[in-house]
Amino acid sequence: MFFKQVDTGFDRNFSYIIADEKTREAVVTDPSQDTSRLLSIIEEEKFKVLYILNTHAHIDHIIGNKTIIEKTKAKPLSVKDNQIIKIGKLKIKAIFTPGHAPDHFCFLVENK
Repeated sequence: MFFKQVDTGFDRNFSYIIADEKTREAVVTDPSQDTSRLLSIIEEEKFKVLYILNTHAHIDHIIGNKTIIEKTKAKPLSVKDNQIIKIGKLKIKAIFTPGHAPDHFCFLVENK
């Protein structure tokens, strides 16, 4: 499993790239304002970004969605509680966790 935290701007915001190292399939979470580092890593690692996952809809967590979609053809996912997203052999579980925002989700990555 490839898991990388990337500083993407705004107020201490981080995005994440999660990928299956064998299939090169990946997701990006919370692409913020500066997507250049994300895109550089994606290109360098030759990842195929399938989806964008957002923990919540605050602008500082979604502002980079459009750029990631344009550059990678990734699809933004609207998830439900306990939904499983498959990336290669990785399973990512969406967990509804309202608090910081009423639409907030956490993502649990299981590598089996």
